[in-house]
Amino acid sequence: MVWGGDVYNIENNLSRFYRYCYRHILKRISTISTTVPGDYDFVKGKYGVNAAFVQSLMYYSHVARRPAPTVSSMQTDELIVQVGNSADPLNCHLEIFDRLPPDTSVFAPLAYGDRNYGKMVVQEGRARFGERFDAMTGFIAFDDYTAKLNNVSVAIFNHPRQAAMGNCIAFLSLGKRLYIRSDTTPWSYFRELGFYVFDTLGELELSPLPTAMSQHNILLARQVFSEEALLNSWDTLIGQECCS
Repeated sequence: MVWGGDVYNIENNLSRFYRYCYRHILKRISTISTTVPGDYDFVKGKYGVNAAFVQSLMYYSHVARRPAPTVSSMQTDELIVQVGNSADPLNCHLEIFDRLPPDTSVFAPLAYGDRNYGKMVVQEGRARFGERFDAMTGFIAFDDYTAKLNNVSVAIFNHPRQAAMGNCIAFLSLGKRLYIRSDTTPWSYFRELGFYVFDTLGELELSPLPTAMSQHNILLARQVFSEEALLNSWDTLIGQECCS
């Protein structure tokens, strides 16, 4: 199951011995599954694997979100911009901070990743945006997190590779303006499915998604990223393995 960090930039993150083992193991795997087909293509081209491919939604966090009725998710009049999804340096927070006006209200989830990097992001965020900077440094309940996402108008993910898929799918299903980099595999995946997504490498428009685009993304996300689709993809994957 490819999730991102396990196959991208391996050469930079593992010793020579572990890189050898990783490549050897990958070539012995019979089936590779991932939500984004481009990630399978990357693994196949990078590591020369011959594994079969089964597309899967993988996790329940890849199912379209609907704020729970028991959780307060009333949207405020304040325009909130989410930057990144974790304290991983690949979020490249400061590149986005540099492009935001100082009066921007910023929400930055930093519950996991590199603790020192997270502290630096908090320090920079507060210095630049003051009380308008909201850092989430601890985990909260799933429904509470979905409610916080529902209060965001613009989400910006500046990762140079596939990452934050659960967050991206959440924002599409909530009808929010979503920015990702156009040189990553999720960009082509979402665009080919017909979603309105925007390029982090271009100009940033800090405004809610127009109603027609928002409703289009919501309806499409509920169709593509349904719980039924998640279960069916696992049935297919398990069937593939049982018959291999």
